[in-house]
Amino acid sequence: MNGTVNATGPANPFTKVEYAVIGPAFILFTLVGSTTNALMIVTIHRMKKSVFHIIVLGLCCSDIISALNSPWYMYVSLSAHNFKLPRLLCICPAAIQLTTSAATINHVLLLSVIRFRGVIHAISSRGEVTPSKCTRYVIRIWFISVALSLPFYFAFDVADGDSGETRCEAKMYNLRTRVYSYILSLTVGILIPMILVVVLCTAIIIFLILRKHRTSAKSNSPASRKREKQVLHQLGIVAASSLVGYGVVFSATVYIFASLERISRRTALIISVTSHAILRITECLNPLFYYFGSSEIRNAARQMWKELGKTANVVVTEKEKMSSDQPVVVTS
Repeated sequence: MNGTVNATGPANPFTKVEYAVIGPAFILFTLVGSTTNALMIVTIHRMKKSVFHIIVLGLCCSDIISALNSPWYMYVSLSAHNFKLPRLLCICPAAIQLTTSAATINHVLLLSVIRFRGVIHAISSRGEVTPSKCTRYVIRIWFISVALSLPFYFAFDVADGDSGETRCEAKMYNLRTRVYSYILSLTVGILIPMILVVVLCTAIIIFLILRKHRTSAKSNSPASRKREKQVLHQLGIVAASSLVGYGVVFSATVYIFASLERISRRTALIISVTSHAILRITECLNPLFYYFGSSEIRNAARQMWKELGKTANVVVTEKEKMSSDQPVVVTS
């Protein structure tokens, strides 16, 4: 989310050993994050989808795009003063990062609004948001997220440095416009939704606690209590994971922007790399959270792995049968 860091300092603030650790680490995050989220998409695709599953699909798509974009994004941040990749990889990573960040937190906001309506107006809101309607909401979220990040597809470009090197940097003639657009996009696309998620989750918890004290054990059936726990469980793990990851990155971004004149390039990059490593780790763990947050997803995943195991056994058996049926040639 930080884009290229333009604080003062040497062009290569890290040692070769540090680069050798950072590079493979983010490649590993990419492989694990894209694989686990792709498996979750395959699992949900085989299921009868609920509203929660539709939102999880959108979150997984966002995490896959973010994971695939991550190595290029970090390369731009770390090697902006000596850029050796195609021009497109200078222009796009920061905008893609902002798109996926806004998409993810607004998916969580959508889930929070739906759960809030379901808890506060349990009867009138029942069936109000169908899977097809939720799909339309998810598509709108993606359109809005892309629109918010559009200015950043024009904010970065390659340029020749003073020593003849190729640099990936912000276009200086529109720096003020870029900063204002960035602040506006962060505020509308990420900060306000994050605040709303916290407010809605807190309101849900307070409402459920108050209702538990006001109603008797007989009037609050076991099925109703189980459903409320499931709602809190699903919303809690999704919201907590997203708020931790994007909250850390957002705080780091604001600090770096506010301290560019006071901190070195190395310090700014350490903050940026550390915050994005935390975000990448949460993206890798998100599928596990979805798995433990939904019994339907757990059952579908187990069934899928059983079917894959049976298919693998059939393939192995067929190969063994084919090899045993081949005639043995005896040479004298």
